Amino acid sequence: MIYYIEAKYPYYSQTFIKGEVEYFSRQTKVKVFSLYPFKFRYLLLLSKLNSNGLYILIKYLFLILFRSKSIKEIIYYSYALLYGLIISQKVRNFSTIRCHLPKYAGLSSLIVTQLKKCKFIPVFHSYGLFTHNPFIKEICNNSYYIETISQYNKQCLKNITDKKIQVIHCGIDPDQLPKIPKKEDMAIFVGRLHETKGLDEVFKIFSNMDIPLILIGGGKIEKYKKMAKRSNVKANFLGVLTRSKTWEYISKAKVLILPSKINRKNGDRDGIPIVLMEAMALRTIVLTKKVSGIPELVIARNTGYLFKDIQDAKSILKGIFQIYPQNIAEKGFEMVKNEFNNETLFEIKGKNSL
Repeated sequence: MIYYIEAKYPYYSQTFIKGEVEYFSRQTKVKVFSLYPFKFRYLLLLSKLNSNGLYILIKYLFLILFRSKSIKEIIYYSYALLYGLIISQKVRNFSTIRCHLPKYAGLSSLIVTQLKKCKFIPVFHSYGLFTHNPFIKEICNNSYYIETISQYNKQCLKNITDKKIQVIHCGIDPDQLPKIPKKEDMAIFVGRLHETKGLDEVFKIFSNMDIPLILIGGGKIEKYKKMAKRSNVKANFLGVLTRSKTWEYISKAKVLILPSKINRKNGDRDGIPIVLMEAMALRTIVLTKKVSGIPELVIARNTGYLFKDIQDAKSILKGIFQIYPQNIAEKGFEMVKNEFNNETLFEIKGKNSL
């Protein structure tokens, strides 16, 4: 049986976790523990802690106070500690635990692993690896082995632990995507309306260009509408749409732009965005940057485009809208079909976890 301990499940943007859980559910029994929303009746289980559980409670409360950088972290990690102790009482025997984005949920998983002596497989994306994670060494060193989504991440993890690290990319199911219609003269951005996604660069790139830009995603829409207007961008903000509707718009666009950035404040960054895979599978050209593991999917001027600066991006866009590079669209499609296909990737995960 496989147990998942996740911060929040299901979460609308984390389709990679949901797909993996559904795959394993067809192979064996699966139970998902989600830190949020919390079930207060679980608190009664703390009364059953033995001496080892009480020792871990006191030890990690001290470490949380000593290592946390803010009151928010103290609260969240204390909650994660209690949650780990609670579910270790709720389930008698754990066999295998998997945990994606192992930051707060990573501490819960660590607590259960230390109490139950089970097989623990943390799966590192970017959150919890590049953002502050005071327990990352313990999480890695108490693991059975480590999974991560890119070679880029693997190199970073090698500086933290000597444990075995296996790279298994995130992927998509190309068969779920719609049929590809005739491309229209428009570009698209899909993602959170947030500085990490490089929206300031998006508007500089499309400034004074006669190319309609569709933006799909939630966030501070009014703020970015004003920014687009100041930059003279032909922007249409559609907000949050269903996955099927989003795919429909992506399939019609000639270009999907995603100039990912590293957040200088907390180190947050993209891993390998799923939306890039979806666009490539729909034969939409992707225009993005050399951040994190993205170049493992988007090979410059082969499966897509990686731009260096604003003028480079403008030049690439003009070329795409003058003569659509169908050969690059086809190579992008083949890359996703062969290297980022969930059917193959889940089989690899299954061999290690089942």
